[in-house]
Amino acid sequence: PALPEDGDLRTLLLGDGPWPGLAPFTAGNFLSEWPGVEPRRLAARDPHAAAAELLEGTGLADRVIEGATLDRWPAAQRGYVRTRTGRALAAWKRDDEGRITLYATRHVYRDQAGHLLPLAMVASEWILERVFRPAAEVSWAAGTLRVEGDVVRKGARLVAYVEDEDGRRKSLVSAQIEKDGAMTVPLEARPDGVVVVGRRGNLPWISVSRLAAHAGSRSSAPAGPPEPVPATRTGPLPRSAPAPGTPERTPTRPADAPDDETPTVAPPTAPLPRRP
Repeated sequence: PALPEDGDLRTLLLGDGPWPGLAPFTAGNFLSEWPGVEPRRLAARDPHAAAAELLEGTGLADRVIEGATLDRWPAAQRGYVRTRTGRALAAWKRDDEGRITLYATRHVYRDQAGHLLPLAMVASEWILERVFRPAAEVSWAAGTLRVEGDVVRKGARLVAYVEDEDGRRKSLVSAQIEKDGAMTVPLEARPDGVVVVGRRGNLPWISVSRLAAHAGSRSSAPAGPPEPVPATRTGPLPRSAPAPGTPERTPTRPADAPDDETPTVAPPTAPLPRRP
């Protein structure tokens, strides 16, 4: 599924409709470093059954756990937990007591970065495109202040300010937009230095426009914000970032096994079980 065409930060992070949300998607596809998976003894001898037993309670999506395997199990002392496509979810190691411990290696981190960094770039672009909106058109005629443009959308709140020469602003009028189109505000006199700012939900729309200098004319240039970024992305995610709910790509795996790889230091936020 593509990122949602509309919505706020909650939509982006937690999902809405076919879009699962960044947080559920990431938690369901990648093992973060956290202490929730304690070392455990595995009864299963089959690599697939052992992987399912080891990954139980990790929060990974069922489609990720299904078909996962412990490579080199049960003969070796260490190896990788891999998805059905071969992606390394984590490394595993057998301790002196026969318990299996999960930990992360550079190979695991590189693979995660290859998936998540492109997704982070798309998400950042999504936010910027919604924060920096095209300037509204503000005009004055027949005792009415009229605001038109992209910011006049259902659910948005528009605030018109009077701005003095020092840049200080005083609220003139605030309106909740009930339908797309235009906002008209009857006033007793034509104000000078009017600035209109839009906001919707928990995501601000930075779209600042000044009233045109002459009565009956229209404003066109924003008063401060940079030019808007290109049109909103609504298509599928880049190939380097797996679209939520689609089969995973098979990563390029280095020839070295985790025997030759030293676990990285766990990030301070959420460490996996430490390697003995």
